[in-house]
Amino acid sequence: MSGVTLLGAVAARLAVLEVACNRCDRRGEPAGAPVPGVPGVEETPEPMTQATKLNGEEGLMRKTPTSRGGWLLAVASIVATLVASAAIVPAQGKDPPTQSRPVKAAHRVVVQVSEDDPKLMNVALNNAENLTQYFKDRNETVQIEFVAYGPGLAMMRSDTSPVKQRLETFAATLKNVTFDGCGNTLATQSAKENKELSLVPEAHKVSSGIARIVELQEQGWSYVRP
Repeated sequence: MSGVTLLGAVAARLAVLEVACNRCDRRGEPAGAPVPGVPGVEETPEPMTQATKLNGEEGLMRKTPTSRGGWLLAVASIVATLVASAAIVPAQGKDPPTQSRPVKAAHRVVVQVSEDDPKLMNVALNNAENLTQYFKDRNETVQIEFVAYGPGLAMMRSDTSPVKQRLETFAATLKNVTFDGCGNTLATQSAKENKELSLVPEAHKVSSGIARIVELQEQGWSYVRP
């Protein structure tokens, strides 16, 4: 209901109730007396009730303090009802509010690298690029974490990595991709080669590569092994 319609409805109700109030207060006046506020309308007296006869008042109804007060309460009730109705009905010509579109949860993928194979390492990196672009085109996000252990740690070693340049590019352009190297494997290879080994700056050392993969899978991450 629009504001104009509401005001019109309230005005019409008030006019009717005003006539009723005047009629109630003017009972007993001669027939044909004009009704105040309503041009051209004459009051028709109501028949004398039994209560009037008992009071001995021929053709005259005694005014009571509650007659007008009751009508005023009725007016207030009607106005309150109309206002409440207007508040809950949407304005005409306006669409109802729509709920915001829910944001989809980010995809999460863990990639295992456990073989010392440059070709396999490049395939894994290609997969990460393709996944990132695929979800980006759909306005979705994906988080990818590489975990290298065993012979595959060569991918993350600063002295042997055959994809060192690509790791630098990933770190600079694809912030959704991270790299982990197994600390156990690094310690074993350092002891075996009798030298201190290190990971490339783009990689983080975790205590156990295989344990890291298990933890991520338990958290709902998708597992990929090229």
